[in-house]
Amino acid sequence: MADEPQMTRSEWERERATELNSKTVADLAGKVAALEFDLKAKRTELDTVKAQLPAEGSQVLSKADAERWAKYNALGKPEELETARQAGTEAAQKLSQYERRDSIRTAAEVAGFKPSVLERLAPDGGTFEVREAQVDGKPVRTAFLKLPDGNEKPLREWAASEHADFMPSLQAQAQAPVPPAAAWVPQPAAPATQPGAQASPWARFTAQRDEMNNAPIAK
Repeated sequence: MADEPQMTRSEWERERATELNSKTVADLAGKVAALEFDLKAKRTELDTVKAQLPAEGSQVLSKADAERWAKYNALGKPEELETARQAGTEAAQKLSQYERRDSIRTAAEVAGFKPSVLERLAPDGGTFEVREAQVDGKPVRTAFLKLPDGNEKPLREWAASEHADFMPSLQAQAQAPVPPAAAWVPQPAAPATQPGAQASPWARFTAQRDEMNNAPIAK
């Protein structure tokens, strides 16, 4: 079925005027009343829709998003949450640093290395582990380095191949034993001077000291 030709506004008004001229006043009054009722209903519906629209600058959320937003809002203000997040991130970074230093220290002690030197040479992303390994058929506590590419090597083997020039600095020097303090041995008393014999300097000193100590104090 072919589409009917569209009328212009003036054509439509002329046609409607012809149709309405054939109507009675009662028919026209009924039509006007019906139109007024429909118009009032449409206005009421429009006012209801306007009341449901969000205010200017607001954002409409789905039910799921609104529930999530309520939970986020209950946690606190955004600036407080950001402060807590930064503090948590810093704490996690410090903990990671402490754990890495502790693993380096443990591995260095097992390998006989200085922890401070090993920490400088350790590759970024490398992790250290200490476990038993078979050496000459016997279990020996051994330090291993797991490289960022996933390969794992005994720590001493890795250091010798990658940092041979630093091996003297890496090696932890065994502390020399401290010699015991020399014990004081009492010296035997000087022998009494025989008549006619020459007294020793020490004997003369002690005799003079005793003589001075025993001399009466002048009043």
